[in-house]
Amino acid sequence: MSARDNASDAADRAKSYGQEKSGQAQQHAQGVKESAQQKAGEAKEKASETTQQTKEKAGGTAEMAKEKASQASQTAAEKARQAKEQTGTIFQQAGEKVKGVVQGAAETVKKPFSGGNNEDQQ
Repeated sequence: MSARDNASDAADRAKSYGQEKSGQAQQHAQGVKESAQQKAGEAKEKASETTQQTKEKAGGTAEMAKEKASQASQTAAEKARQAKEQTGTIFQQAGEKVKGVVQGAAETVKKPFSGGNNEDQQ
């Protein structure tokens, strides 16, 4: 074999080796790409699940807050009704007392004029 043939063989071996390593690198890159895509898909799915759980918790919290607000509103309405009834009772009692006082005052004013005049005339 001549030097030229040796150089040609070496070039062919180098070319073949380069092609082999290039193929291996492409396969490795494809594996890395697929792995990255799979992990990205898993991360996206996990984020979606977490988002859904958060929405459900927020919905549950909002529902509880709505229920508590409704209960507080009902309690406030009941207390207002009781206060209204109590106020009405107080005003009724005060009115009756005022009426009694006015009637008593009227009787007191009438006594000197009606009873006292009769005694003086006798």
